[in-house]
Amino acid sequence: MASGVSILWLILIVTIPCAIVAVVSIYSMRTAVNKERETREFELKLKNRESLTQYRLQAYERLALFLERISPSAFVLRIPPVGKTVLQYQRELLIMLRQELDHNVSQQVYVSSELWGHIRLSKERMSMLISQAASELSPEMPAEALRNEIFENYSDFEDDQPIEMALDLLKSEVARYF
Repeated sequence: MASGVSILWLILIVTIPCAIVAVVSIYSMRTAVNKERETREFELKLKNRESLTQYRLQAYERLALFLERISPSAFVLRIPPVGKTVLQYQRELLIMLRQELDHNVSQQVYVSSELWGHIRLSKERMSMLISQAASELSPEMPAEALRNEIFENYSDFEDDQPIEMALDLLKSEVARYF
């Protein structure tokens, strides 16, 4: 019986330190693995942030270009009125204006809601400007008359020029983030 107890003590003396070493090893391994995972997640977030920064900057550039392209001085001059009536030219301008925004609609993901609202407002105001100018003319008049009317009406906006306001907001966002 004494030898049975001594064997039991011998087993316990060997097993307990082994169990303690196993528990400490598992804990250490788990801690190391968690640290490694956190490091990888941090690196991935950093890499994604760098990519996102590039996409955001490209979005700001594209939206600045969009605003410049829809300003009356660029937009109306880019689409020649030759051989068209006021009605035909109005339709063409409104279609082109809609297409310009459609090409840039995905950029709203990268800019603030406030800026995107100003961008949409700029497009809508330009659309209203074209329609308002066309309503002041006979639909059968030459398209050149609509072009001139658009320029006149836009200059009447004075301080309320939505394209310039959107550009100013865009520039301030870029300055704030970059």
